[in-house]
Amino acid sequence: YYDLIFGSGVKFTSQYASWYGEINELKFEVNVAVPEKGMAKLCRVKIKNKTDKTVKAKLAYYCEPVLGVNSSLSRLIEGQTIPEGIVMTSSWSDLRGYCALSLKGGCDFVCYDRVAFLSGYWQSEKVLPLSNPCAAVGKNISIDEGDEIELNFSLSWAVNQRAAELMTEHSSMDERKNSISISTPDKSLNHMFNTWLPTQILKSRFFGRAGFYQCGGAWGFRDQIQDISALVLTNPNLMRCHIIRCCSVQFEQGDVLHWWHRMPKRAGGLRGVRTRYSDDLLWLPYFTGEYIEKTGDTELLKIMAPYIQGDELRENEDERYFHPGSSDVKGSVYEHCVRAVDKSLNFGEHGLPLIGGGDWNDGFNKVGRKGRGESVWLAQFMLMVLEKTIKLCAIMNDEPRAKRYNETRAQLTQAIDKHAWRGDRYVRAFYDDATPMGGAFEDETKGEECAIDSIAQSFATLSDMPDLERRKLALETAVRELVDKEHRIIKLLKEPFSGKGMDAGYITAYPKGIRENGGQYTHAAIWLCMALIRAGEATKGYELLKLINPAEIMKDSSNFDRYRAEPYALAGDVSSAKGIEGRAGWSLYTGSAAWYYRAVFEELLGIKQKDNKLFVDPNLPRQWDKVKIQIFHENAEISIDISNAQEGKLSVDGKNADYIPLDGKNHYCVFV
Repeated sequence: YYDLIFGSGVKFTSQYASWYGEINELKFEVNVAVPEKGMAKLCRVKIKNKTDKTVKAKLAYYCEPVLGVNSSLSRLIEGQTIPEGIVMTSSWSDLRGYCALSLKGGCDFVCYDRVAFLSGYWQSEKVLPLSNPCAAVGKNISIDEGDEIELNFSLSWAVNQRAAELMTEHSSMDERKNSISISTPDKSLNHMFNTWLPTQILKSRFFGRAGFYQCGGAWGFRDQIQDISALVLTNPNLMRCHIIRCCSVQFEQGDVLHWWHRMPKRAGGLRGVRTRYSDDLLWLPYFTGEYIEKTGDTELLKIMAPYIQGDELRENEDERYFHPGSSDVKGSVYEHCVRAVDKSLNFGEHGLPLIGGGDWNDGFNKVGRKGRGESVWLAQFMLMVLEKTIKLCAIMNDEPRAKRYNETRAQLTQAIDKHAWRGDRYVRAFYDDATPMGGAFEDETKGEECAIDSIAQSFATLSDMPDLERRKLALETAVRELVDKEHRIIKLLKEPFSGKGMDAGYITAYPKGIRENGGQYTHAAIWLCMALIRAGEATKGYELLKLINPAEIMKDSSNFDRYRAEPYALAGDVSSAKGIEGRAGWSLYTGSAAWYYRAVFEELLGIKQKDNKLFVDPNLPRQWDKVKIQIFHENAEISIDISNAQEGKLSVDGKNADYIPLDGKNHYCVFV
């Protein structure tokens, strides 16, 4: 963004944000970054004198410290002056530690008094604690004609004071990192994939766990494990550690915390929510199986991790936020996985899994409140989970369990085929009284709301249901009913819940067309794109990926006022509500970035990792003639050129090959 009148602007990159402009012929640039190691905000200020004389001024970094949940206890913050600035702490904070505000090379003045600073007195005699505190450090600057100066501030936090004082430098950038870069005819897609999607996944979703609409910082059981799975090629250790982290919040009974904070003991230790959501626990075996399938790291299955314990939910209790206790019982990662699967094998009258307090769609929390409602989507997802877990059983030589899971998988497939198909679509679920949700052909008076739900159609393909004709028809119906090309959205369901029909749950609290209630929920939109590509409709799947790409949407200035979100961040939801169609909602902090990344790399470009090897089976859209992929992996460079000629031949370093080895060596690969 650049303001032509005032000569100022702002620039965002994946590494820093930059503000620049002019004040009284002083040209300034302020760069703000967060280093990968440590907890610090680094602020570099450059000022250039464009006048014909020496200019003297004062420059300060000012903030209002909290060191707690809110500012009510700020008056109790203690502080002291150090050569480079200020160090602060609070004995009343649940998170004990030290915050340092410093200027590299030393500061000329500090200020602790908010009233004094805002009144223009930047150096006060008062020290913390104060009833109205601030923290400011600054420098008296003198810039000769045409000269430029640079000042480096940092705001950091650490458990001990010395660490907070030292945390002022950027982490080393010398070592080349694992990364993937693509070059396709679609420049908007290239920018998103190469820079912004991995940034959104790692920095916002995994490390920060925060965004403009969500500042909680909690771990979500089904959330971060999906996020990091997209980056297993470039960040395998992060996924390995997170699988173990997820095991450590599983109850002895097999269910898990829906989300949690792991705080210091002083602040309550581990705290989280126990719920009746039926899908959370299944993401553990699914992604454990996927991680091992991709990396060949079977040793993970033997690692021991503790369980947690606590009273189970009472009969009429939907959820409970509490501090679970540590269990004396431990189990291997494999045992955690199969305990999750076994806990989930509860089926209703149609032979489909019970939806519990809701499945992937949290808003369906009343569909099965009486304990009889069933989920068709969960049945499809369970097919995928069982397939992964059966392979884990084979690794662990657990033949009886593998046989039982195979039988369950066959029964589930039959149950879905028998009970969930309605004409040209799959129903989404069955209420407690066996009324189907979706498929308005059987009883239009009951089926008007959510007559079609996107994910039940997509997962019929993603779970590899046997009836190819039904899968094809379901995808066609979903595209016809849910894609709105004019407003560039792919709705989750149609029609929205009005509150006048069956009570599905709190989804009805959303207005029609907002979030899950008939808006675009971007996870599901991408799953539809993935299913289309996998079904042989690569061009159609790509066109829909392009339809919802924010960088593509914002190329047209007429969309600015309608979309109203960052062009570099994939929004979690987009409205279809009348009057605000195409308005982005939850942005930056959304797991849809990971699925978009996977849809491009694994489905469209067809790069699949297995046993630490790369297999190439692209599904390029018709309008692409070729693409180029650069992979930096363990200090080796792998270059892949893919042609749309589609003869299906791979060569590695000039020789025919079945796969690309990840052996730490450079490779030049061609697929034609």
